[in-house]
Amino acid sequence: MNKGREINQAVSSFGNGNAETPRVMDLEHTEDKSAIAANPSLEIPASIRYVSLVAIEIGLAFGCAVLALICCVSAPSQAATRVLSVVGGLAALAATLHLTIANSDMHSWLHQQLSATATLPSDNPFSGLTQQLETLAANAVQLKPGAGLYVLTATLMLASVILVSKILSPAGHPTLQEPSPVSGVTFMRKAAGIGLLITGVMVGVVVGRHYLTSPPNAPNAITGEFKMSKALSVVYGNYDPATKSSVVHTKNMSGESSPGHAIVILDSTYVQKSIRKHLLVTSAAADGEDCHACGAQVDAFVFSQTQRGWTAEIVDNDIAQTGAFGSAGKALAVLYGSDVHGFEISLEDGGQGITNANEVFIAPVSDHFRPVLSLTTESDNLGSCGSTDTETEVGHDPCAQTKSVVRFMKSIHQGFFDIAVQESGTAIAAQGLVRTDGRKLYEFDGGKYAEILQ
Repeated sequence: MNKGREINQAVSSFGNGNAETPRVMDLEHTEDKSAIAANPSLEIPASIRYVSLVAIEIGLAFGCAVLALICCVSAPSQAATRVLSVVGGLAALAATLHLTIANSDMHSWLHQQLSATATLPSDNPFSGLTQQLETLAANAVQLKPGAGLYVLTATLMLASVILVSKILSPAGHPTLQEPSPVSGVTFMRKAAGIGLLITGVMVGVVVGRHYLTSPPNAPNAITGEFKMSKALSVVYGNYDPATKSSVVHTKNMSGESSPGHAIVILDSTYVQKSIRKHLLVTSAAADGEDCHACGAQVDAFVFSQTQRGWTAEIVDNDIAQTGAFGSAGKALAVLYGSDVHGFEISLEDGGQGITNANEVFIAPVSDHFRPVLSLTTESDNLGSCGSTDTETEVGHDPCAQTKSVVRFMKSIHQGFFDIAVQESGTAIAAQGLVRTDGRKLYEFDGGKYAEILQ
């Protein structure tokens, strides 16, 4: 029982201490964009949580064996010995199966936890070595029945078969005398029948457990390891490994449907309610449209790991049209609430000496991704200001630069963190150059973020 508690503590500390935090927007006490301690760990399997029961099962088996032996020696009683042998044999068999299942569940859990906390991208040259080391570390932990438990199980089950079949009832004994002698043929039949029965029960348990935990795969489900190529093939029906893209139909500059290509700009792994998930965000642009004013379509998908494989839980196309030069911009995973996972699209753009940085925040609303807030976080005219050349018509405005820091607050409305935007710098107004220092606060109203008066 002490070993069982130690195993639970070790597994719990592994799950709580090694999970990587997804990149999110900052809470109030941070200064810049960084990670917070979300700690997405997988739920520990029940067979491991209750592994301490193995000690009780083994103790019950040994206790029944001792009592059965006492009944045979001191006061022969076939009924009591039979019951004790059967109960002890079942307890020993339960301990053996419990350890075997716990060992299998523990390795599956360790591999899933290591996969959920992996930090190296698949194209990193060291990712393969890291996966091998993780596999070796997981396989180094074994929780298997010992030889003593196997012997105990086998002998008690054999004793149960002998007593139940009554093949060794000695002739002439007043207590164990049977009404009629048991022939060799009858003995063989009974032994074979009971052996087949026990074998059938064990096979039924193994087969039943296999099909209960591993039902047939769902249509269009991703089997095995989650891969971007498999996911794009599921949601778009095709994938080109050469360009790492899928052929799609998207809107062109005229708003008409046009063939294009979709590429992945974010693949974020997280755990929600003990279920591993992948958030996949793509940028889809019409072929040939890569001009400055050419934006892209943003699509988002959430895949959940189930017993049938990775299935698409959310499929949202054309969430927003944003970006430039045929790209939507950069995507970053965002934690909008204690268990609300979304993303943001950021884009830096400029022209004629003016530079802007914009961010579009996209979160799941009623099980669908929707833009919930759009902000300009940086702006300046440093490329066209302060000129003293009298022959030019532009560039004489004073230089202005403003910057905003976005922080997620600890306060929550409608399940979403409040957002504080601290702005500082200068801007050009009718009266000239003015300071822009100020703070804005946004609350989620159920559909989007709205600014509130402070």
